[in-house]
Amino acid sequence: MAETAEAILLKGDLEYYDKLKTLLKNQGAWENTYTKLLRNCEMKLPYSQHIQILVKEKEYELLLEQVKKHPEYVYPYGKILTKKYKSDICILFSEQIHKEASCKLQGNI
Repeated sequence: MAETAEAILLKGDLEYYDKLKTLLKNQGAWENTYTKLLRNCEMKLPYSQHIQILVKEKEYELLLEQVKKHPEYVYPYGKILTKKYKSDICILFSEQIHKEASCKLQGNI
């Protein structure tokens, strides 16, 4: 049953994340499969869905890494990360604002 829930999750149905987590916990397999599941979600889910799982699991270090790769996500997730990574987030906000302002001045937005 967990395999089916994971397959549905990895096709993009995030409602199955909690169902899968419950199934794996009940089987005593959550701790052993959690890291692999996160990697699979990163590889197979759209970026925005993967980030939602990181937020749900409070994986803030991994979330920061993802926001650094995709700085446009500093806006929705910066507030969450500021508590722990204030200087990193301030730099990311500043860089993203400068980038967008530069594009706007050049007529690219």
